[in-house]
Amino acid sequence: MTSNNSASGSLFNHFGSTCCGNLIRSNYHTNRISLKNLQQECTEKLESLEEKVSQLVVASLANNSDDLLIKQKKQIGNEVYLLLGKINQVAQSGENSAQFYLNYIRAVRLCVKCSLKGFINLETTDDFLAFLIRERERLTEIKDPSPAVPHFVVEFIKREITEQDVIVENEDWLFDYTFNAFKTNPVLIAYASNINLCQFLQQYLSEYVSLNMNMIGNTELEYEDQVIVEKEFFESVFYWAYYVANVNSFVVEENSLNHMKKICEQYDAWKGINKDVTITDLETGLELKLDSCMEVVRGSIYVCEGNLREAEKSLNRAIEIDPNNVHASGLLLRECTLNLYPEKLESLQEINNTITRFNRVLDTMRNKEIGGELPTSEIPLFSADTNVKASILLHAASLVNKESKSYGELIKKSKEFYDLSDKFIKLPYNILNLFNRARLYYSLEDYTNAVATVEQLLSIKFKLTEDQIRDSVIIMNLSLINSSQAKEAITKIEPYVRGMAYDLELRYSWLFAHEALIEQSKDQTVALHKCIEEYQKLLTPLQKSHKENGNKNLIPHISHLEKKIEQIQAKYSK
Repeated sequence: MTSNNSASGSLFNHFGSTCCGNLIRSNYHTNRISLKNLQQECTEKLESLEEKVSQLVVASLANNSDDLLIKQKKQIGNEVYLLLGKINQVAQSGENSAQFYLNYIRAVRLCVKCSLKGFINLETTDDFLAFLIRERERLTEIKDPSPAVPHFVVEFIKREITEQDVIVENEDWLFDYTFNAFKTNPVLIAYASNINLCQFLQQYLSEYVSLNMNMIGNTELEYEDQVIVEKEFFESVFYWAYYVANVNSFVVEENSLNHMKKICEQYDAWKGINKDVTITDLETGLELKLDSCMEVVRGSIYVCEGNLREAEKSLNRAIEIDPNNVHASGLLLRECTLNLYPEKLESLQEINNTITRFNRVLDTMRNKEIGGELPTSEIPLFSADTNVKASILLHAASLVNKESKSYGELIKKSKEFYDLSDKFIKLPYNILNLFNRARLYYSLEDYTNAVATVEQLLSIKFKLTEDQIRDSVIIMNLSLINSSQAKEAITKIEPYVRGMAYDLELRYSWLFAHEALIEQSKDQTVALHKCIEEYQKLLTPLQKSHKENGNKNLIPHISHLEKKIEQIQAKYSK
């Protein structure tokens, strides 16, 4: 039995081994065939999608507002994203030709192009919101030495939800509150969506650079193909430097900046052999000189480092090399000209000249004769130009008489640009735009909308800076006073005055509301007494602090308050 069993076992093992070997070889060949079929399928799909994207870009130039066209863009963008996932899975097999990896790079390039042109539509998942709240913006880290959400705001929120009988003992109460706000508040929904798109673009720009870098020196490539790969590597670095710096407000890790500097040095050696190289810009469709684009890389590095003088030199060189390099022109205006030469904002003539230069950038992007692909009704999705123009025009209004016709025109034009930003721009400017819209409504003396906008802002106070909170509250206060609602103003802003007791500007606004209430009250005696009392509440501790510490900075405030008390008493004691 044993022998037989042994013999049987040996035979079985031999037979099984042979069969398994044949099966493995069979599966190997089948997998090889399947892999080649998948690769071919991916390549054909990629070529088809490249053609469809090109067709939609052309169609957009004729009629970009067509609902069907917009739907087709989103559909094609989704197909590009799904194809990229499929190609990535195939690439994981580890048995791919250099040609397949070149197609992989083409797919990533197409995905980046679709992102820049607004074809990509991402779902803002709960996981992404949790990442955004906890990690990216650290909104729940209230015990940090410098918390993202000021302590007094946390206390505000705690009181607010306690009044609604919501339990705050749970450690995650603040997360739950902010998470719900991001799910329901329209401004935060748009803000999170834009950050999601920015992260998506940054991810695939990084992959674009990485894939190109890994292909350099591939022995399967002919010399001509190797040069093409090297060219595309430098092109991908240009996109990374420009867009990643933009979406991160020019806050980039030092390590990344050092890598870019080395790549610029490598490019200087490379261009000695490869001269007059051009690229077709993914966002605009313009033919740009690579030399000019690499100067934009240098300029972006300098802006990130805060060296605006050197950035200005690099960007001017970029424009000198290629006047059509709109990225250089826009970056020069936004980050260098307006910061280095503030006097350009001191006269309407200089402001008009600056706006004209910004408009010239748009005109170039829309110039079909040189390849411009930006539809007339659109603006670039990942550029701050529109917001800068809006803020410049709002500033310009402060330079003219409020009674003049041009004042209202400047304010309304500024509002148009903020509206355009909300509609198109994918940078996370939604909250800042809402804040500026409150300023606009106040400037237009539309006090009802000014107050409503501030209330929107204060509903997301955990996402505002202290300066924004103070300025928003002051806008609401003045709007209510001008609407003969000083009493309501006092009630609404009191919690903020108490919470930000150290903010003298806010305290002065609060006192102004009490002063206005005297005029707006039937019984002025009570309002007068309360107004003097509030002035004295601020004056007394300042006098005490000056006496004890000899702080000379307090003298102007003390003198101002003493004079105001005298003036108010003299005015209403008759």
